[in-house]
Amino acid sequence: MKYDKNSTIADVLENSPEKQDILSEYLNGQCFGCPMSQVETLEQAAEHHGVDLVGLLEELNQKESK
Repeated sequence: MKYDKNSTIADVLENSPEKQDILSEYLNGQCFGCPMSQVETLEQAAEHHGVDLVGLLEELNQKESK
């Protein structure tokens, strides 16, 4: 699945739970228990936490090496 700025934190956690570490690194692990994670987009979360959206999306969309 490809993620973009309109994907939610919940989208990532539901579809790619193995990418939780990436979200945790960028968002300081603060979003997982927050009710806003169900509706907050990655763009909104990046802005709120002052992190690089482009970098976050690049890491989330990297193919897993086999």
